[in-house]
Amino acid sequence: MKRLLAGLMLFSGAAIAPHAAHAGLENDCLEARKLEDQIGACTSVIANPPADIELFDIYLARGAAYNETEQYAKAEADLTAAIALRAGDANAYTQRCIANENLEKYEPAVADCSKALQLQPDDTDALINRAMAYDALKDYARAIADFDKALALDPRNAYALAGR
Repeated sequence: MKRLLAGLMLFSGAAIAPHAAHAGLENDCLEARKLEDQIGACTSVIANPPADIELFDIYLARGAAYNETEQYAKAEADLTAAIALRAGDANAYTQRCIANENLEKYEPAVADCSKALQLQPDDTDALINRAMAYDALKDYARAIADFDKALALDPRNAYALAGR
C-alpha cells in the first residue's frame, strides 16, 4: 500500500536567505509547483551550492519531492543527508519513514517515526506512519495504539480513522 502522507509536511519551516546569484534555483527548489521542476532545481543547487546556503532545506525539499513522485530510494538517500545535517528535525525523520515504508523497510520506518515523536510528541503524521509500519510488521496492538493517539490529537483525521 502506498503511503499518502508524503506531501503533508514538506519543509522544516526554517527559512533560508537565497544568495542573489542562485536565488531563482533555490526558490524553485523550495517553492516549485511541479515536482519535476522542484527536483531539478534542488539537484542544481546541490551540485553547485552557494557558500551561504544551508543544504538541509534543499535535501529535505528534494527528498519530499522524491517521496511524492514515488522515487523512494532517492528520497531515503536525500533524507538521510538532511538528517546528517540537522538531526533534530522531526519532519526529516517522518519523511524518511515514509520512504522506508514504501521500500518495505518497516523496522527502520518505525525507528524514524519514533525519533520524530521524541522530537515532536504530538506529530500526528509520525503517529499515523508509525502505525502503518507497525501494521505491516503485524504488530497490531502498537498500530492501534498509535492510531488511537493520532485520533485523540485529531479526531477527524481521515488517515487515522481509516487505519483504525
